[in-house]
Amino acid sequence: MVFKAKKRLSKSIFLIGLLITCSSIGYAQNTLISEMDKLKWEYVMPGIWKATVGKIGLNALDYSDPPKVEAIKELGESPFPFSKAESYSQVTPYRASIRLPLDESEKIYGLGLEFDGINRRGDVYTLKVDHYGGTKGYTHAPVPFYISSKGYGVLINSSQRVKIHVGVGNRKDSERLEQIPLFVKDGSIIPMTATIGKTDIEVRHYGTKENTYHLYNDDGVSFNYEKGEYTLTELKVEKKKDRKLTGSSKSFNNKFNYGTITWRWMTR
Repeated sequence: MVFKAKKRLSKSIFLIGLLITCSSIGYAQNTLISEMDKLKWEYVMPGIWKATVGKIGLNALDYSDPPKVEAIKELGESPFPFSKAESYSQVTPYRASIRLPLDESEKIYGLGLEFDGINRRGDVYTLKVDHYGGTKGYTHAPVPFYISSKGYGVLINSSQRVKIHVGVGNRKDSERLEQIPLFVKDGSIIPMTATIGKTDIEVRHYGTKENTYHLYNDDGVSFNYEKGEYTLTELKVEKKKDRKLTGSSKSFNNKFNYGTITWRWMTR
């Protein structure tokens, strides 16, 4: 649920930066934006909206005092605090996940007692009652509510454990990834592959300099590399007489060779 204070919002660039998961189990799960649904927001009253994902189970609000509706209405209407188009949800058999946008300079406060500063931006919090703490969000007073420096607050009303990734980075499939600058050294050779083992790879070369790179590969499971069971693939970039770059590969010990190696020249 989103609460908005009566305050003007300045224009800003939104980045997908806040992930909320509510689950009954603790292991991690990847959430790709391309696999998530757009959140559907419902207007509740002036300055208050809600979005429902999955089944709530025990509802803490059923045991609270009713809101002071007339007092809230006196505050007047406010605009929705962030881009609805950039808020997502996903429900799996194990958890419900929500993504909300943050702008570049936005700060997040709340989530309960914490002794290490008050700005939650850049950390992952698992809200769990634990007197001794030691882990972000593990305290004797965790609270599933945060306040933004832009003047709005978000309540996560869930009966399950809540885990919040607060602006820790952009997802690899974020629509705004192309806006992030990538700095590489002239002559850099970067192999790209989705999995470990015998698979096709794309080798990217940046800049105009010649270079050589040795790519390591083994079975990814055992300690047999200590017995010499691994492969080194030499990736070499050289200039022809016409000054054009060419790429070549050569494997030493063919036990764990890659499949097709495709060269991609990133600088023209």
